[in-house]
Amino acid sequence: MLYEYLTSNDADMAISPAILAEQNDPALSSSFNELFALQQKKTNLLFSSTASSPMVKQTDEQINILRQNIMGIVLNIRKKLTNDINSISGQLNQYQSTMRQMPTTQRGIVNISRNVEIYAKIYEFLLETRAQTVIAKAGIVADKTVLEPAYSNGSVRPVLVQTLAVGIGIGLAFTMLLIFIKSMFYNFINTKDELKEITNLPIIGVIGASKDAESEYLVVDKFPQSQVAEAFRVIRTNLSYFAPKVKNKVLLVTSSVASEGKTFCAVNTAAITLAKARRKVILIDLDLHKPKQANAFNLQNDVGVTSYVVGKANMNQIIKDTTIDNLQVILTGREHRMLQN
Repeated sequence: MLYEYLTSNDADMAISPAILAEQNDPALSSSFNELFALQQKKTNLLFSSTASSPMVKQTDEQINILRQNIMGIVLNIRKKLTNDINSISGQLNQYQSTMRQMPTTQRGIVNISRNVEIYAKIYEFLLETRAQTVIAKAGIVADKTVLEPAYSNGSVRPVLVQTLAVGIGIGLAFTMLLIFIKSMFYNFINTKDELKEITNLPIIGVIGASKDAESEYLVVDKFPQSQVAEAFRVIRTNLSYFAPKVKNKVLLVTSSVASEGKTFCAVNTAAITLAKARRKVILIDLDLHKPKQANAFNLQNDVGVTSYVVGKANMNQIIKDTTIDNLQVILTGREHRMLQN
């Protein structure tokens, strides 16, 4: 590293403090201090003069001369170190040769003696560590004492019988509460069997909730293979056994509250039960509160039942054809609002 600095082409290269700290030669250290002083002098001159001024050139010549002198000192030190290394290498080779010339038994003894010394030191270290541990342990005094050893008197808690009784009681109370809440608020009929328990009237069919009905009234016409369409076919079959001798049958579709599916059931029953069976059907919309059959068949509710009642139209004028063969409808008419008022 020192040699690289001296042989560098950069004459103004700064001297590393690490280079100066590593040198043990007084002459070399003195030369470096002098070189550092000349470099500082040159730096100061450059603040007030140019590089071509006589003072700066003279300082450069002094620096170059001093660098050559230091390089000579370094080369001498390198030569001396090379000689020392060669001398040490020769001594090492001599010692190795002497060791190789020793008898095998003697070399074994030397190795064993060396191992014995190592093991002895390890043993002494372990003994010292053990003694320190014993002393440290003896210095720790417990601040707790056992007044009485623990003993068992059997199970105190939980009491099995009491726990079972409380659990059964809570379960029965919770069950009765659920039954009470269901009887008070959940009064719906969900299955056909529940309906049979509360009425003696015959049940001709059950229509389940359908997602298709949310967007289309005529489910049996648009989705003939659906479960809802099959339920309406069951109703058609069962209706054929009611009053078989009556030629012209009249069916009434009603409910206790609004939005229970009166229009949906009436439209699909008329469409699949009679019209699809090639029977003449007239569907009459008597829901004056929320008439929806006009929307189901995409018709205008301009004339209908209310128009006939008030005398604004005759029977032939209020009967309208639909897109389904054999099916005609009579709507409520626009006068249904007047009758409501």
